[in-house]
Amino acid sequence: MAYEMHDPVWTGTAYTHDGVQRVGDDGNTERFSAVADHYLLSASGFPPEWPTDLELKIVDEEMNLNRELLRSARTRLEQLDDLDPEPKAVVDDRLTTLLAEHFEDAGFE
Repeated sequence: MAYEMHDPVWTGTAYTHDGVQRVGDDGNTERFSAVADHYLLSASGFPPEWPTDLELKIVDEEMNLNRELLRSARTRLEQLDDLDPEPKAVVDDRLTTLLAEHFEDAGFE
């Protein structure tokens, strides 16, 4: 499966996240189009056709680039079996760069 990557917009940074919320699949395209701004990948492009097309949430509900979500995204990236190795490496590099540029203790645990 081909995924499209984009750069979400954020207004600040945060180190922790209380929980990952995913918008419901209720057909409200305006709402899940806005939620797409929190994700790095979409299987159907941006804006996505369905909320289930979104992968790798890295921006929290307060519009902060979130260190915990970035780390979780890297773990989730490894689980995306339908993403070829070359694009997967590009996405991994992007996650690593975002961590290094925006967080002092950027390393993955």
